[in-house]
Amino acid sequence: MDQTSAEYEGDWNEVSIINAKLFNLKNKRIKELETENKNLVTTATTIKDSRQIINILIRNIAVRNFNNNFGMAWSEFYRKVNYQLGINLKTREGKKSHLDKASQKELQEIEKIARAWATKLGFEVDRLLELK
Repeated sequence: MDQTSAEYEGDWNEVSIINAKLFNLKNKRIKELETENKNLVTTATTIKDSRQIINILIRNIAVRNFNNNFGMAWSEFYRKVNYQLGINLKTREGKKSHLDKASQKELQEIEKIARAWATKLGFEVDRLLELK
């Protein structure tokens, strides 16, 4: 609205200033989206790494967002996996842990969900994973 007002009044100096602010805002948002996209797309190369990444992220989420209630955080995570991928790991046969019941391809998709959830909750995923 400020830009339109400045154009209407013929204040081209103000229009230039507003355009520069908009350009900087756009670049800042593009950088944020690139970082977020990198976090979401980057996956581990092995099942062991994927499990470790998922574990780190869900444990951090449990501490900060679920008052150290790890069971509640994992239940919410498995609910998200079931909703987004249609994979219900809890109902699969076997005495393995739920994550061990997933194939490598499924585990990579599950890892993306963990990364997206942590990012959405405001975690710096890269920073968390540097510490592993």
